[in-house]
Amino acid sequence: MLSMITDNLTTFLATWVVLTSVFALAYKWWRKPHRNFPPGPIGVPLLGVLPYLGDKPQETIRQWSEEKYGPVMSIRMGLEDVVVLNSYDAISQGYVRQANSFSGRPSSGIFQLADFLDWGMSFKQYDSDYKCQKTFFSKSLKDYGVGKLEVDKLINEEADIFNEYLKDKEGQLINFKDHFFALTANAVLKFLCGTRYDYDDPTAKALIRALQNE
Repeated sequence: MLSMITDNLTTFLATWVVLTSVFALAYKWWRKPHRNFPPGPIGVPLLGVLPYLGDKPQETIRQWSEEKYGPVMSIRMGLEDVVVLNSYDAISQGYVRQANSFSGRPSSGIFQLADFLDWGMSFKQYDSDYKCQKTFFSKSLKDYGVGKLEVDKLINEEADIFNEYLKDKEGQLINFKDHFFALTANAVLKFLCGTRYDYDDPTAKALIRALQNE
């Protein structure tokens, strides 16, 4: 008798744990991240709306927006909730008028890793550290002449030199890809270091091979 009661109790507890877990997972799946989160389709567990996007996901999302959810909607891509802006006014509102609120990075995947490893500004969160680095970076570029006529003049001068070099090579077979790479490298060198290399210079060729990892 005691053994039967124990077995029944064990079965009841196991069933209760399973059902509770299922309900908890279902609640977590169906609930929105925030009470003011934009409306939108949730899809199926684990996959979200991925099975319903079809061959042209942008057209499918636009149709959902126009027929039911409006210009600001959300979709669940796998396990991630994504906000989608589907009109010019919505995009302008988000990225121009409220730019500070939409300038962050997704808190998952490669962005978390890149932020942890401090891989430059492109992957950093839009916080005080980012703003400080951006201010310093912008000021440094301006000090070097970015946005000023001097930079345009420098690039035009290098382009003229490159044009004359090509005229001297008329009728000869050249690797235009490497020469164009050299043109770009010379413009950057002149901008940063105040120097340049002739296009047939051995040092320039070695530098280009190093930059191309050859």
